Amino acid sequence: MHAEIIPRQEAMDFLTHLQPKWLDRVWTDGVLGNVKKRLARNARGAGAKADLINYGLRNANGKLVAVLRIGCAPYGNAPVIAAVGKDLALHTAYLMRLAGVGLSANDLVGFVQASTLRFRADMLVRNHERERKGLPPRDYRYLLSLDDPCARLIESPAWDILAVSNAATGRVYLNAGALDAGVTNTRSSVTRYVDAQGCVRSVYQSGKNVAAEKAAEGLPIIREGVKHRFLWVLAPKGTLEYAAWRRALRRWVREPEWGENGLGWTQPRLLIQTVAG
Repeated sequence: MHAEIIPRQEAMDFLTHLQPKWLDRVWTDGVLGNVKKRLARNARGAGAKADLINYGLRNANGKLVAVLRIGCAPYGNAPVIAAVGKDLALHTAYLMRLAGVGLSANDLVGFVQASTLRFRADMLVRNHERERKGLPPRDYRYLLSLDDPCARLIESPAWDILAVSNAATGRVYLNAGALDAGVTNTRSSVTRYVDAQGCVRSVYQSGKNVAAEKAAEGLPIIREGVKHRFLWVLAPKGTLEYAAWRRALRRWVREPEWGENGLGWTQPRLLIQTVAG
C-alpha cells in the first residue's frame, strides 16, 4: 500500500472527524440486536499537536482512509525508556495514533508496513534541515506502540451496522512486522471520557475527579493501565542493520508467538470495514 506524508492538520482532522455514532442495530458478540447504542469510532482523539511525521493512505478518489501519526511518547518519553532502555530511547520513536475506515484489514496491514519501512529514511532526509538550524541529527532505529487490552475493535461488516467485539487481537501490528515487547506495569484506572460532542476529555476538572459523574450520565468512559508493547526494528529483515539493532534490544523483546505472552487478547484501536461472508 502507498503511504504518503501528509500535513499534521489533515491527519488530525481525519482522526477528529471519526466521531461516535448512534445506531439502531448493533452486532455484538455474534448477535444482532435492535437496541440503540452509541459507539465511539475513535475514542482516543487526534493526538498531540507536536509530532515527527504523519502518514496517510488514500483511496482511488483521493480521499483519506487511514492515518498513522508518529511522535514522541508521553510522560517524558517514559514508555520508550521502559521498553528499550535510556540509551536506545534516543533512537526510538512512538506510533501514537493509527486509524482507518473503509478499507480491509489486509490493506491496513500493508499501510502500516509501508509507513514503518520508509519512516527511518524520511527522518534522515530531514536531518539536512536540522543541521542547517544547528540542531543535532536524528537516527531512529526503532518504533514503539502501546495497546490497551481493554480497547474495542470496531468493524463495519455490512448493512451499515457497526459490530462491537471484545478486545481480541494485536494481529494488525504483528502482521505488519512488530515484535512482542511485553507489557507495562501500570495500574488500570479511569483517565478520560467522551463527551456528547464526541470529544475526549480528562476526568480531572479543576482538581476534581468527575469520572463517576460522567459515567452516571451514560458517557463513554476510557480506562487506561496495563498495555501491551509492540516494537518495530526499522531495517529490512536479513540486513546487517536489522541483526545488530535486534541484538541490542532487551531480552524480553521476542518474536511474537500467537496465544503466548498475552498476545491474542489485545487489539490496536482500529476502525475497519470488512466484507461479510
